[in-house]
Amino acid sequence: MSENLPNKAIFQSYIWTCAKYDFSPYEKRIIYRLIEFAQRWLEGIKIKDHMHKIEPSDCGVNITMPVASILRDEDDHNYAKAKAAFTSLSKKGDEYEDDKIWFYTAIIEHPKIEKGTGIATFHVYDPIWRAALDFTKGFKKYELITAMKFKSV
Repeated sequence: MSENLPNKAIFQSYIWTCAKYDFSPYEKRIIYRLIEFAQRWLEGIKIKDHMHKIEPSDCGVNITMPVASILRDEDDHNYAKAKAAFTSLSKKGDEYEDDKIWFYTAIIEHPKIEKGTGIATFHVYDPIWRAALDFTKGFKKYELITAMKFKSV
């Protein structure tokens, strides 16, 4: 990852931890970043600079981050894999059902990379964002740097 990350603890909702999925390492890194953004949102840390943003919308949030933040290390410049991960993740979704409703939504929507800037943006619908913020079922704690280095599916 091109960014110098502090080795910080991330708290992932059991809703995400217990989800059944097969994500590529790049897709997982997008999810880890999404969870990191959600945690910082909960902590009241405003993420808003020219490369990192959380912007509320009518039906969720728009996330802006450097593509480099999902790459494996400083030598990884494989934007083709990053684009493939954004595309694939936008085709995967989450299904929810209770006694009153059923719904399905994509995990992310409308991924975009601005060429020449290295900046990616995507939309996260409210149910996915709320799941990242929901700790009522418990949480799993892990180190972000360690998780970002995983290479397996």
